[in-house]
Amino acid sequence: MNMGSKNNQLIFIDQIKNNKSKYLLVGGSYQNIGNMKGRNNTELGPKDRFVYIEKYINENFEIYDKIDKWEILKRK
Repeated sequence: MNMGSKNNQLIFIDQIKNNKSKYLLVGGSYQNIGNMKGRNNTELGPKDRFVYIEKYINENFEIYDKIDKWEILKRK
């Protein structure tokens, strides 16, 4: 949740815009987020934690390819 504030998410979105990223790699395993020892289930994933980033990505990128739990997104 370190980056979860609205302001920090908007800064991150600006960085994606400014470097004109053509592809993004998202997904993977998010088990034990927050370093919760002894817990073997997924806590809040990035889609839940970073709603502004998720919205921006959904509006500007589409799935290009999938590899296991990862998705390669391509700018629309």
